[in-house]
Amino acid sequence: MKRNLLLSLIVIGSGLLYYQCNNLSGNHNQANIQTDNKEYLSSVKKENGFYKIDTSLIVAKKNKFTLLAELDKENLAEITDVKQIPTFIKVFLLMKNFKCINDMANPGEEWNAGSITDFRDQVIKNIYDPVKKDSVPTVLWVGNSLPKNQMVYFGMGKNIALFTYFKGGYFKREYSTIIKFNGEEIIDFWYEDHPEDVITKEEIIKDIHIVKRRNNC
Repeated sequence: MKRNLLLSLIVIGSGLLYYQCNNLSGNHNQANIQTDNKEYLSSVKKENGFYKIDTSLIVAKKNKFTLLAELDKENLAEITDVKQIPTFIKVFLLMKNFKCINDMANPGEEWNAGSITDFRDQVIKNIYDPVKKDSVPTVLWVGNSLPKNQMVYFGMGKNIALFTYFKGGYFKREYSTIIKFNGEEIIDFWYEDHPEDVITKEEIIKDIHIVKRRNNC
């Protein structure tokens, strides 16, 4: 009798263990399915021919490491002249208020980093004011001015580009952007600042891998 009871308990225990193992395995497989089906997030959408950027997605770094992984595998061809940057990339940046692209020195060229004086001349001219309906003295700047930005590095791949530049103003700052494209259509975009100056492609990419950033552009 005792022996039959013991055998029954062993059978029941084995059944419970089998069920628990199968159940855990099922949950694990389901977790894998959910992970594998995780949707890739892009910061760029195109609606009615116009690009829209989800800056909250960029700040939250939802697309950073996917783009960075693609960039790490890409063989980039360096462009050292701002004029040679592809037009479709320039147009995209201008549409997204990156106007610095139109006021940018090439690597190694003189530029205004914000710590030197702008030596243009000031002149005062009487300019008609439609509000006052009269001509009023107005200060104007004449002469050539140094660019307030400088390209540090631009690398072009088959479907991804890395663009790093200095921006002048009250103080010098450095930014990097990663631009993913298909043909001449932009399909993803990311940007971030560098807390310290980085110049070479290797230094730039290594620094981008660091997570702590401010995303001030």
